[in-house]
Amino acid sequence: MKRGFKILSLIIVLALSVSLAACRVGSFNNGNGAENYSQVFDENVNIPESYGKRYAVERVDLNVASSSGVTLQAAEAVDKVYESGVTIHAGVSGGTQLGSGTIVDIDVAYKNKSIDTSSFVYVLTCHHVIEGSAQIAVYIPKLIDAETDEYDYYEYGFAATLMGGDKKSDIAVLRIEITGHDGISASNVKKAQICSEDLQIGDDIFLLGNPAGTHPGSYSKGSVSRSFVEVSVEDIGTMKLMQTDAAANHGNSGGGVYNFAGQLVGVLNSGLSIDSSGEPLQGLSFFIPVTGDEGVESVVSSLVGTVTDDNYGYVAGRWMLGATLQQAMGGIIQVTELSQSDTLYTCGITKGDFVFEISYSVGSETYRCEMTSISEFSTFFKEMQSRLTIGDTFTVKYSNSVRGTNMITAEATVTQHIYTI
Repeated sequence: MKRGFKILSLIIVLALSVSLAACRVGSFNNGNGAENYSQVFDENVNIPESYGKRYAVERVDLNVASSSGVTLQAAEAVDKVYESGVTIHAGVSGGTQLGSGTIVDIDVAYKNKSIDTSSFVYVLTCHHVIEGSAQIAVYIPKLIDAETDEYDYYEYGFAATLMGGDKKSDIAVLRIEITGHDGISASNVKKAQICSEDLQIGDDIFLLGNPAGTHPGSYSKGSVSRSFVEVSVEDIGTMKLMQTDAAANHGNSGGGVYNFAGQLVGVLNSGLSIDSSGEPLQGLSFFIPVTGDEGVESVVSSLVGTVTDDNYGYVAGRWMLGATLQQAMGGIIQVTELSQSDTLYTCGITKGDFVFEISYSVGSETYRCEMTSISEFSTFFKEMQSRLTIGDTFTVKYSNSVRGTNMITAEATVTQHIYTI
């Protein structure tokens, strides 16, 4: 899979690698968090003093509006938001994840009033575009010739600080500071207005993005094919998305989806190019809508509004095991990766241990899963995740031996998940 465009799997039952590998996170850090941010960027990327620093948020206003009711000509609608469409390069182990994003019209007030926020702007993208990266660069198009619509897509580069990211909704918010480049400032940068109106099947929309990671600033037009389709997205899980026939490829991930009033109505995150038999497919792309429980409006408000000096922003109530599990010899499930800031770690388990049973109670009912099947536990865990909330406990039976000798029975406490760099 090429990172930067999530591949869609049209299956109902999630493999464990989908539902639990999604729990992997970086190490948790207190303080301003800047120690894990890379300082290595291309020469056109400006790195401000605020880079990598978190500041406690007092209030966030997304300035969400309903549709203006005005339908513009395509060129007018595109011109209204074109320079808000950005290209994102996220450095990860082994290479660079390429994706897209949108500068959005939101206001953020910080608790520390001494912070100079006059140059701050905020970028919306997909979580999978920046996941695992401590070096995120955002590039804003620079207009070279208005008559010919010629742009330089990589001269205005800015080092980005993560505000918050959420794997389940596949949304992340970045902060950049518009300094260090002549000809651009926070006062003249274009920002897309978020539109809260529900989309209907047949509504016209357009995309701005960087298909294949080599064609920044690309426009494509289409319409809404289906509304709130429940699909399974690789490495994320089940999502309710909008389907579109607009042309998109890897590199488009995180890019804006707009109505023809020039308002942001979604974020592109996945697509399917071949079916289960390997036959090519066309016009089958999906985007995260603004509306809905896991939509842009709800998630962004939470991700930005929960940022503190010590923590990145998060979606309240979100929890994950924080482990990658695989089937070992004898059918027993083994922990191959473990986050020290998530739920499973609280029972004392360590990487390499074998899990023999997980059980929990709700009211008078007890639910139990003998850990012998990846697919059965995947289904069990989804139900468990919906029934338990932050602070609840469950029981884990585990051992450092595949034979189950020295078996330990311990309680794990459901812990708020915060994605960290």
